Amino acid sequence: MKKKILTLLLALALITAASVGCTSKKPAEDTDVSSGAITSDSDNAEDTENTDETEKEQPTDGSENGEDAEPSDTSDTSVENGSEELPEQPEVPSPGTPLPESPAKPEQKPQPEQPTKPEQPATPDESADTQTPGTEKVDLSAMTLAEIVDAIYEKKPVGLRLMTSEIDLTNADMLSYNTGLDSADKVKEAVVSETMIGSQAYSLVLVRVKDSADASDVASAMKKGINTSKWICVTADDLKVSAYGDLVLLCMVDSQYADTVTASEIMDAFKALCGGTLSAEL
Repeated sequence: MKKKILTLLLALALITAASVGCTSKKPAEDTDVSSGAITSDSDNAEDTENTDETEKEQPTDGSENGEDAEPSDTSDTSVENGSEELPEQPEVPSPGTPLPESPAKPEQKPQPEQPTKPEQPATPDESADTQTPGTEKVDLSAMTLAEIVDAIYEKKPVGLRLMTSEIDLTNADMLSYNTGLDSADKVKEAVVSETMIGSQAYSLVLVRVKDSADASDVASAMKKGINTSKWICVTADDLKVSAYGDLVLLCMVDSQYADTVTASEIMDAFKALCGGTLSAEL
């Protein structure tokens, strides 16, 4: 009995094994109904190998699964490759490159010349005539008589030892002795410049009158009244008298000093201070 059961089980196992083997062979022998061709197991194996090689060649970036590819970080890539972009630098011209020309300035229109005003003629001095060229007119009204005498000597130096002193108008004898006048009614002030040695006949007298209209009359009176031999032992034979404004000048000198000074030279120096013109020359 046991043998029968074992035999049945063995037979069942064989049948089962046979059926399983037949089932595994059916997919390899599938027939392409549309084409009527039979695909063998070797052909399927070749297709499988080609499919595997194709899958290896395709990149696996996730796009096959329908997923969008992540954008690449260009900044990171440029930094990794050592090609980080720098801000553009201005181009520096080479030494031989000519500089750009500056824009030309607009031409300025010439300004019309302004008409020049005619020169106004100089107003003549009421107290004197036209100044002679080469002379220097001085404001004698602002100077003392002693300063005027010094200015005369600056123009005409006298090689004598001289002293200038004021004449006392209240002393009639001294007034007559130095000026030749017998009255000081028309005189405002007077000075005399003479040598310190009495034996040298030289005398310069300068008088300022109270009224300029009396200057010529006072000059004539001085020339007539002066004593040219007042030194007793010597005489001044060279005599000149002149007037300008309110001033009257008398100069007398011994002609033996002609090489040193003359009365005319003193008058010329006085005239130069007056602008080259005198109101009276005697």
